[in-house]
Amino acid sequence: LCGLFIYDIFWVFFSSKIFGNNVMLEVATQQSTNPVSIVAQKLNLPISPIKLLPLPAKLMFPSIAGDGSVRGFTMLGLGDIVVPGIFLAFVLRYEVGQGRVLLMKPFLSSLFVRAVCGYVVALVISFVFNALFEAAQPALLYLVPGIVAPVVVSAVMRGELAILWTQTPCSPRSPHNSTPLNSSDSQDLAV
Repeated sequence: LCGLFIYDIFWVFFSSKIFGNNVMLEVATQQSTNPVSIVAQKLNLPISPIKLLPLPAKLMFPSIAGDGSVRGFTMLGLGDIVVPGIFLAFVLRYEVGQGRVLLMKPFLSSLFVRAVCGYVVALVISFVFNALFEAAQPALLYLVPGIVAPVVVSAVMRGELAILWTQTPCSPRSPHNSTPLNSSDSQDLAV
């Protein structure tokens, strides 16, 4: 996650200084040739698939000007959704491994809920900065601190950071209660 954070920042902010243009923006806005179209053409197949695909996968949101007109689009790449989603899945798995349920009281005491709220806030902040600067912004610049900080700070305050950092995947649970099954029960289930 931290490596992709640095990668995203480099390709958006610094690639133009090295390569002459913003490589991330060029890749995100170009259309790619459909490989099915190429194969169909080479093999003279009687099909006509779409020649160009809007790749890489991204979500596009209209960017509204002060007068209410659309002045372009803001893009959110698939990696800006999937990579933080993997981190959120790990946090959820940790919570389940600790025997916590999502609907804890108080609701915001869940590390997972805090991380999801951090993702939403960071996403809004990234769109605001995109609109203010009218330039491409690396979403992970905002998303990584937005999801990692609430989890790490909360884990430190609870004294759980070492457990969170080193915990192996959660052990199997009995379907009737939240106590871990002992090793002999696990072997019986595997047979």
